[in-house]
Amino acid sequence: MGRQTPDTETSADDTTVITRHRDANGNTYTTRRTFDENGNRVYRHIHMRGDQNINVIVDRKTIDFQGPGPIMVDNRVMVPVRGVFEQMDGYVNWNPDEQSVHGSRPGGHRFKITIGSNTAMVNGQEKTLDTPPLLQDGTTFVPLRFASEALGARVNWHPETDTVSITTRTDVDND
Repeated sequence: MGRQTPDTETSADDTTVITRHRDANGNTYTTRRTFDENGNRVYRHIHMRGDQNINVIVDRKTIDFQGPGPIMVDNRVMVPVRGVFEQMDGYVNWNPDEQSVHGSRPGGHRFKITIGSNTAMVNGQEKTLDTPPLLQDGTTFVPLRFASEALGARVNWHPETDTVSITTRTDVDND
């Protein structure tokens, strides 16, 4: 992974240690060491493009993130849980004991995801995530496409502008 530079920052909780740093080329890396219930370490290396400006648009309205914005993890857009989903008329709740996020939206759409877990519940059905939610500097980041679609929205990625467009209404086109 390379030598850590003075740009290194480490944070920890009971089950995860996260170290972020920049290499000599200016790339931002995060190493996350997660411990299972027996105290055994499970390593996962994540490359984050934290300095990239990722735009999120919901029903043609650009989201102005208060605090941290979207990040790219394993080629997936991760967003702070509240900003986007409240814009979709959704509700989110954080359960600190379970380290989980519960989301719902009118129309019976609901999901539950847990920090570090690739398993989620969507409308009572178990689903597999290709990128688990993560907690970074007190902010919960969730996979944008998964959570948006779980709440009944359509999602498009526009790589030429690093923009995600989300449509929650039938009278608005998201292209």
